[in-house]
Amino acid sequence: MNWYLRKVEGRWELLDDNEKQEMRSLCFLPPQTRVPSSFSTFEEFINWLNAEEKKQIRKKALNLLARQNYSTYLLHLKLAAKGFCDKAIRETVEWVQQLGYVEDREYLRAAIRQEYARGHGPKAILWKLRAKGFSEEEIEQEMGQSMPMAAQQEMVLKLMAKLRLSRAPSDRQKTVMALLRRGFNIETIQAVFKTQLRPEIEETE
Repeated sequence: MNWYLRKVEGRWELLDDNEKQEMRSLCFLPPQTRVPSSFSTFEEFINWLNAEEKKQIRKKALNLLARQNYSTYLLHLKLAAKGFCDKAIRETVEWVQQLGYVEDREYLRAAIRQEYARGHGPKAILWKLRAKGFSEEEIEQEMGQSMPMAAQQEMVLKLMAKLRLSRAPSDRQKTVMALLRRGFNIETIQAVFKTQLRPEIEETE
């Protein structure tokens, strides 16, 4: 009994003496993969496949990380989309972590700084980073260090200037709504109006 792989329209199929066998997707194998002419046993084929998958997934992970940073969650999703099995993905993610190429804490810290620089408030940042696999507790803990109240108030003032939001009492509701849409907490916004903007408000009254 011989087992072998056959490439059909860019896809790989596993056959047993010319009879097609059901097998998980082998799309992770590049079209130019050098495959042995045949395998004497299915176990021999599996051993070859596992070794080839390990080589291909490590190569893919390093290529991805060379272009941009990923969290472990996002890297897992990216590799899964390429057809690699879950076991190979877990092992590869652990491998790049050990090499220091993936560090969730640093990724989270950098992502918060980036969103903060874009003028997004805590609620918007929380929503966005939860979608990237981080827990609410992790995000809030890091934001507490990266975005203390004073920094949030400063960002509100900068954002008001950038968006040309009126500071006049008559336009206060409109300004507050614009800042809420950006993800800032009402407590932070009220604190800005109460302290930072109070002298200017009093001048207009």
